[in-house]
Amino acid sequence: MKKTVLKIVSLLLCLMIGLVAFACQPTPPDDGNLDEIDLNVDPQIEAELRIAVKNDKAEIDAMQKVMDAFQELYPNVTYDLVPITDYEATIMGDVASGLVYDVMWAADAYVTLFADEDLLMNLDTFIEKSGFDKTLYYDSLIRLGQYKHSGSQYFLPRDYSKIVVYLNKKIFNQYGVALPENDWTWEDYKETCRALYDGGCNYQTNAQYVMEAEFDWRIQMYGITSSFGGAFIGEDGSPVLDDNFQKGLTEMQDLIKNGYAKFSKTEQSNFTSGRVAMRWQVRPAGVSYSATLGDDLAVVAFPTIESDVAGAVPSCGTGTTGYGIGKNSENKALAWKFIEYMMSADGQEMLSQSGLIVPSLKSIAEAENASWRNAIEGLDDDACDAFIYEGTTDVIPDYYDTLSSVYMSGYDSAVVNMLHSIFSDTSKSVRGAVNTCKLEINTFISQQG
Repeated sequence: MKKTVLKIVSLLLCLMIGLVAFACQPTPPDDGNLDEIDLNVDPQIEAELRIAVKNDKAEIDAMQKVMDAFQELYPNVTYDLVPITDYEATIMGDVASGLVYDVMWAADAYVTLFADEDLLMNLDTFIEKSGFDKTLYYDSLIRLGQYKHSGSQYFLPRDYSKIVVYLNKKIFNQYGVALPENDWTWEDYKETCRALYDGGCNYQTNAQYVMEAEFDWRIQMYGITSSFGGAFIGEDGSPVLDDNFQKGLTEMQDLIKNGYAKFSKTEQSNFTSGRVAMRWQVRPAGVSYSATLGDDLAVVAFPTIESDVAGAVPSCGTGTTGYGIGKNSENKALAWKFIEYMMSADGQEMLSQSGLIVPSLKSIAEAENASWRNAIEGLDDDACDAFIYEGTTDVIPDYYDTLSSVYMSGYDSAVVNMLHSIFSDTSKSVRGAVNTCKLEINTFISQQG
């Protein structure tokens, strides 16, 4: 009887916590009246744009190309490009301390948080006054730049990034393993891993690894667990992490447990040094991989994960990055012009030719002989089908959309702790780590009052 009462109390507590997390969702912040803003910017304007960018070589290179091209249109504009490591925490701290950014890099998972924290401007007025046509771009990507992925626009999506598997052909040939094709399955993937490992592609024999991935990358986890029919967060905001979700985590943990991969809490790659056969990543990384691997580089779609769970569909983590206007910018009109250029046909084509992106502008992405398909040395037109392969359903980072931003950090911290726990020590139980994660989340929310 006592145990029954305790279970009921526990269930009621979880229900109350879920309702609190859900009920406290804020509406988009009020950016005031922007009707007076003048978007007719003098081409001879003398001004500086401070641009916050993620400290990533591919991202920095892409932004440098945009700045160089924009300089031809506005020759008296100068730039302060600020690469930022640990982007989310650092940018929020910078703005809180009074540092002003005119243009800010943003990822789909950050959009609502950055809006709620007054980091980004609502772009709806800029879009309306400039006549910017959102219908020319992939709707799924446009939504990724919106508040809660369905409301006001806070950044414009520059690219389409779907997780793929990069291959080192030299290692496959070394061990006599056939290269996979886009229609391979998760079972095919595991068989390929085993064939490489048994052939000698392992750390013990040749200081090599079968595969490499950022195992704590949430959208990657979300795609895999969704494929197994897993439920992450309920509609009421409560943490679910059910048996099917745990099945997906176990499949990921087994890749490390079997010796195919090594987990690291820091982003570092041995793939570029030629010591890894397969690497999970997105399009922009292909440029740097090509620079070191050359003709040994290949790419295929992420393997299709088929599940017998009702309603489960093979899924693949997909997202976008883009840029918005800093809330405290004193050059909002110029910042808009900069972003608008990046999204224009000229800007998208320039970035497409660089090989750094699959463009979000449909006419450039789908053009016959599209330049992005031939921009990475070693990857021909057919190989690039992997970046837009339709054998899996795109899943976007909407898992926190039912939450108020005040709860997102607590949820995410608990999820990261869970992932680090099961991937850094594969003897640990996935179920135990999940239960600890739920407890951390519920404790955090209850402490918020």
